[in-house]
Amino acid sequence: MCQLIMEPGYALKKLWTEKEHLRWQEIRTRGERTRRRVSKEKKRERNREKSGTPGLRTERRKDILPWTQIEAPAVFSLIDNPEGTISFVNRVRQAGRDHHVQIQLENLTALGPAAVALLLSMITQPEMGNTSVAGNYPNDAILGAILEGTGFFDHVRRPGPSGPTRVSGRMYRLSRSRQVMPQTAMDLSAFAMKLLTGSEQKHGPSYALLMETMGNTFDHAARTSLEHQQWWATVYHDIASGRACFTFIDHGVGILHSFPFLQRIRHWPGVFQHNGEKLQRLLLGQIPSRTKEKHRGRGLPKAYDTWVKARVKNLVVIANNAYANAEKQDFKEMAVDFSGTIVYWEI
Repeated sequence: MCQLIMEPGYALKKLWTEKEHLRWQEIRTRGERTRRRVSKEKKRERNREKSGTPGLRTERRKDILPWTQIEAPAVFSLIDNPEGTISFVNRVRQAGRDHHVQIQLENLTALGPAAVALLLSMITQPEMGNTSVAGNYPNDAILGAILEGTGFFDHVRRPGPSGPTRVSGRMYRLSRSRQVMPQTAMDLSAFAMKLLTGSEQKHGPSYALLMETMGNTFDHAARTSLEHQQWWATVYHDIASGRACFTFIDHGVGILHSFPFLQRIRHWPGVFQHNGEKLQRLLLGQIPSRTKEKHRGRGLPKAYDTWVKARVKNLVVIANNAYANAEKQDFKEMAVDFSGTIVYWEI
């Protein structure tokens, strides 16, 4: 009995050590590797074929994100339709987290450079790094030329092949270093003057406003969040009106939600009717710096004072859900909220 059990075991051991069986084992291992490789290739092909319906594990892969269409408001302008424009930009940002976005612009009846700057600053945020954004042209040829001039299609897929365009704008993503502020302000103001007058020279009021708004951003931002915030400064030459349009955008907490501002209004003697009134009183210089130092708290009051002295035109400020239009003396609280601050003016 024992002999019958041992003999098969001995024979089996001998088979695995003989040369032809070792060679057979190597062939079988090589075949298994080939089958695994083919299986992986077939799986990748299946994923490519069903690219419109990603699974949970592959939801953020760029090649299989589904597309969604979002139509822009007919009046795409932060000046004339701030609530509709901000609501649209917020929708694009929300959709871009798990979709590629097709922006529908064909039905535009009005277009403002500040709105384009806001949209571009949002779609180039790091959180949308895996998202593709495409856009089309407005049916109105004049608005289409404005859209091209802002540099919109440098960041957004255009329908059809690209062609020569007239560059009427310049856009900067700002570093969190204060050392780049003077050069950025100089480049933008000189670029605007060159388009307006043909002479590349600094425009003093715009240079000063850019320095104030950039410096104000550093003062209001929390030190722990400086590394993650994005700031943009742009200028666009509007040929029809003969003006240069400046826009500064801060994607941070917004002035009205910043710690320094909340500290400043703690001892305000009255009651604010709405956030629009807070922004109005801030522009008028009625809410002083908490340190009582004369050189502090000058950012927005200086911008308003520059408008009062007619050194700039059409000053508009948006901070969180507060809107201020100096030209129209319109100070209100909006129904939508923007996480940050926008300052716009023209020369």
